[in-house]
Formats: sequence, C-alpha cells, structure tokens
Amino acid sequence: MLHHVEIWVADLAASTASLGWLLTRLGYTVNSQWANGISYSCGEFYIVLESGPDAKKQRHDRLAPGLNHLAFHAGTRQDVDTLAAEALDHGFTLMFAQLHHSAMRHVGPTRVELGTRTIFNLLGPLSNPAGAKRQLLGVFSPRWLQPIAEVLRDLGSESIWVVHGDGMDEITTTGVTHVAALENGKIRTFDLTPKDFGVSSATIDDLKGGDGIFNAKALRGVLSGHKNAYRDVSLCNAAAALVVAGKAETLSEGMKIASASLDEGKAAAALDRLVAVSNEE
Repeated sequence: MLHHVEIWVADLAASTASLGWLLTRLGYTVNSQWANGISYSCGEFYIVLESGPDAKKQRHDRLAPGLNHLAFHAGTRQDVDTLAAEALDHGFTLMFAQLHHSAMRHVGPTRVELGTRTIFNLLGPLSNPAGAKRQLLGVFSPRWLQPIAEVLRDLGSESIWVVHGDGMDEITTTGVTHVAALENGKIRTFDLTPKDFGVSSATIDDLKGGDGIFNAKALRGVLSGHKNAYRDVSLCNAAAALVVAGKAETLSEGMKIASASLDEGKAAAALDRLVAVSNEE
C-alpha cells in the first residue's frame, strides 16, 4: 500500500498553485506547511511538495525537480473530463494527440484496445495541427517512405525527410537508414550510413534505454556533452533536421552546428528554459 509521495519542485509557490486545487478537489487537505514545503493528506496517505536549495543542486537523482508519473483516483470518466477541463486554468497543458486534433479523440480508445499498429500511426503526424512545412519524420516500415513523402508534398510541405533506420522510425547508427526526401517539389530516395555523418557504428544494445530515471540521465548526459552512442545518434538526427530546416547545407555542416550546441551548453540551456516556461502560470 502506498504510504506517501514526495515531489521535489523548483518553484514551491507555482507548484502549490498548480497542484493544490486538484488535491483539494480530490479530497486532500493541508496537513502541514513550512518554509520550503507543504503536505496534503487524504486518509493515511499524504503528498509532500518541497523546494529549497537542495532541490536545485541536482547532485542526486532523488533531489531532482519533478516526478515521472503520478496517478490519482478521480472517480468516473466524466469526473476526469471535468478535472481535465479545469486544469487548463491552473497551469496544466494537455499533450495527448487526441486532444490536439478533434478527430483523433474518437480513435484513441480504439487504438489502445487493438494493441497493434494501425493506419493511425501514420495519420497522427500527417494531421499535425502545427501545420509544419518542414519535417524530419520517421516511419515504422520502409514501405511507407515514399507514400508519406508524397502525401506531405500534396499537403503543401516544403522540405521533408521521411526516414526508417534498421527497424526504427529514426535515423540510426546501427546500420543503413533509408530516406525519401522532398526537395523543391520533387522526391528522391537514398540511403545513409554512420559514415555519412562521420560517426562510428553502434549496436542496438548501445542505444537501448531503460526506465524514466535512466533515460533522464542519458538525456542530461547528451546535453552535457558526454561522448557516447546516445550522443552520436542524437547528432545524426539533429544534423538531418538542420538540413531539412534549411539551417545547414550539408550533413557535415549540420553535425558541426549540432555538436557546438551540445558542447557549448546551448542545448542544455534550451531544455532549462523549456522547464522554466512549462512551470509558469
């Protein structure tokens, strides 16, 4: 039985404003409050929000701001929908695809029930409400490279790379990446290998992730300039994206720009800004 949850936060006031209303609606009451924290209880279970200098040093994972997943018993589906609607007024942002595009909300539950790939794995990126004209897009099978590139062309895209690498929907360093590129209204296909990016080949095991904590460490490591297989594959995808975006003429130039972003701390700073903005009211 779960006893309590401690959530280390960078901004106690903002986190209390963001979560306090929800906890109150779910039946929690303020149990205790101190300079750097507040505790909410419901029966024998309690939740602590705590800040202070230690939470910002990031010297130990347990003290890092944030929590990967937190689930509450909220009642019926209607109760959940009501809370989700109210959450927008308290600093929350709903990030599920079916909530970004009205049509997708009707197919989401069915996709989950099927438990296998469907055409909606392809339709999701094609119905992106952002209307992006330049995209680096991965597909789960090479058979979809050409069709997806053609659809994006017909939808008015300007520059597109649709990629599939060694069983993955991204550019890979484990083997050959197949590409269908939309350039100046025409589609051409070609293959890429790690050599084209100037990096060493990797194995699937080199690129495997783990749980949330492991993956967060790996991401921070890449952004901190650590040299490993994660960095190489990240740079390859970033370099291609820079070419598609028109920010680099060649993959070599894209690799230099992406490497500089990591080594000079620009990428890490961008993530920190994103974290800060996402916590603003």
